[in-house]
Amino acid sequence: MRQRMGHALEQHSQPLGLVGLRLRAGLSQQQLAHLMDTQQPSVARWEREPTSMRVGTMLRLAKVLGVDEGTMAAAISTQQLNEELSHA
Repeated sequence: MRQRMGHALEQHSQPLGLVGLRLRAGLSQQQLAHLMDTQQPSVARWEREPTSMRVGTMLRLAKVLGVDEGTMAAAISTQQLNEELSHA
């Protein structure tokens, strides 16, 4: 179901944020946290405040989600913009 949601978001021709990349990979926050060897609140924080991540974390996250660094950078920008718009 998560993968279908991620693919549905992708088909709307809008760049995916971190949440979209995670959903496309079919992962919950808890599952991603396990793969990243961290806790679920860290994943929630990255999705809420993507610029709080260190570069090494971004690179590991890209690898776990199966995307390249450019896609990860675009996802972070999209996520940050979405968060700013939701609080405007």
